[in-house]
Amino acid sequence: MNDNALIDFKIDCWYSGGCPKEFPNCKKTCHRYLEMNCLINNCGMKNTKKYLKALTPSKVDVPAFVRLQNIKDNILEFINNCGNLYICSVNLQTGKTTWSLKMLYKFFDEIWAGNGFRPRGYFIHVPEFLAKMKDFSYKETPEFKKIDKYLKTCDLVIWDDITSQPLTQNEQNILNVYIDKRMLEDKANIFNGKYYKPEQLQQVIGNRLTERLASTEIIILQGKSVE
Repeated sequence: MNDNALIDFKIDCWYSGGCPKEFPNCKKTCHRYLEMNCLINNCGMKNTKKYLKALTPSKVDVPAFVRLQNIKDNILEFINNCGNLYICSVNLQTGKTTWSLKMLYKFFDEIWAGNGFRPRGYFIHVPEFLAKMKDFSYKETPEFKKIDKYLKTCDLVIWDDITSQPLTQNEQNILNVYIDKRMLEDKANIFNGKYYKPEQLQQVIGNRLTERLASTEIIILQGKSVE
């Protein structure tokens, strides 16, 4: 087993109550639980209970939710086709992050069998990551080395809140290195942000990242979703 692919047995089983093979204390011997635990425990967002809840769209967002559900239902096709998606909304609580994580967890549920305890997807909160990168010593930490590896190698990366604040040239360069490498190697990405108009994006994230987002499928959410 990969040394970085740690399992946390404190994480509840996602299939408990509906699994025909469930029995007391089965987590330590259940291959499905162990593989899913590894995938989720190493994906940057293991608090699944918050994000597995159903969302009810506002009327204006029904078509967008239908499309998002279609992508989620066919997440392997999305990833195998090197998909890139940008979910955006100026408003808060529209479901951008929740939808992205639903897709990530669905991907894990599709590929756990035979995965070999390998991290396959990662969620990165961009503002937090860039804030840590301002400390030069951060690059020497085990945390950075793990994240650096996952951002380069995982099949799917979620870039959360990528347009929350204007990026300096150095911050743009950091993201461009990772995103350019992923796109050159045909790896899938899901971006979340506030803006979608090119002139707004250019002011916040610069020309190159704007070009990247403009080349993806863009889904705009306008109203608040209800859990």
